[in-house]
Amino acid sequence: MQKIRPNYYDRFSCIAGECPDTCCVGWQIVIDEQSLETYAHVPGEFGKRLKKSIDWMEECFGQVDGRCCFLNERNLCEIYGELGPKMLCQTCRNYPRHVEEFEGRREFSLSLSCPVAAKLILTGEEKVEFLMEETPEEEEFEEFDFLLFTKLEDAREWMIEILQEETWSAEEKMQAILFLAKEMQTCVDAGTFFEIDDRIESCKKQKWETKNNISGRFRFMKSSVSLFEELEILRSEWKITIEKTKRLYHGEEDYKKIRMAFEEEYIEKNKESFERIQEKLLLFWIYTYFCGAVYDDEIYAKAMLAVFSTLWIEEINMMLWLENERELTEDEMIRTAWRYAREIEHSDPNLIVLDEIFSRDERFEFEKVQEAL
Repeated sequence: MQKIRPNYYDRFSCIAGECPDTCCVGWQIVIDEQSLETYAHVPGEFGKRLKKSIDWMEECFGQVDGRCCFLNERNLCEIYGELGPKMLCQTCRNYPRHVEEFEGRREFSLSLSCPVAAKLILTGEEKVEFLMEETPEEEEFEEFDFLLFTKLEDAREWMIEILQEETWSAEEKMQAILFLAKEMQTCVDAGTFFEIDDRIESCKKQKWETKNNISGRFRFMKSSVSLFEELEILRSEWKITIEKTKRLYHGEEDYKKIRMAFEEEYIEKNKESFERIQEKLLLFWIYTYFCGAVYDDEIYAKAMLAVFSTLWIEEINMMLWLENERELTEDEMIRTAWRYAREIEHSDPNLIVLDEIFSRDERFEFEKVQEAL
């Protein structure tokens, strides 16, 4: 068994009540079978409270105003306080640690939706490296397309390489990973797997350039903002953020002025920090989700998730910069990233909807997206 993790993975440490947010609000916390069995036999008054506060049919904790019913006013877990860390369910014990399962391989990552993890993921000047250890366990999945998985691995390896290439702009990187994913999708859809290696090699030789087409960006962002209306909203304040961002698209000329000012007054003055966050955002989404296409063949959608997410996190930050009298800190940029991720990563229905839309909606065809880059 191969076990892979990014080099910052082991540095994560929960800061509990000092966290600027809480991971116990806005989503259903699913309880694993073993924990349910344990909770059913906890004695005393706290045991009675446990039994009353669990939705046994849905196998999750109950909520009060969107908060886990065991989250107290200091944003601390009362199960942890009363029973200790060993009594946490698997979800609470592991978060924000995430694992993707493939035959003979486990890929570990941290969820961008956690503020502490987001800071680890998006800051630091060191290149992200992936550490691998091998253990003697063996397994065989009933259905696993190992041929497709190896092609996805090869493609992702090159994507990660160019995402950390300092001579490429973020826009060039986005074009490259999207185009390669499009080419691979064409092969998979046509059943011509034997062409994938040639497509990967061809993409490596392709040259890209930043178009800086603000009109194209305006058209793409305006047309795609409505996608958020099709997603489940986990927190009411997120809906307010999207509504504020929509105001950017009332007129193309006004948008152009705002975008040009943002580029000149913010991006250029904070170029190193800004580009590092863009790079690490793209890398996070590609590492975590791209090879999951082995299970549904939606290769282009996985790459589009990385590009769409990075563009919209930037766009929301531009709105905040404008709202804050043209001021924006790195911490605020990171906050936007983990707030966005909470709405996407914490909702399986949202990830499914995005997959379907990116695969079939012409708004997200490569040529349309390229206009924005």
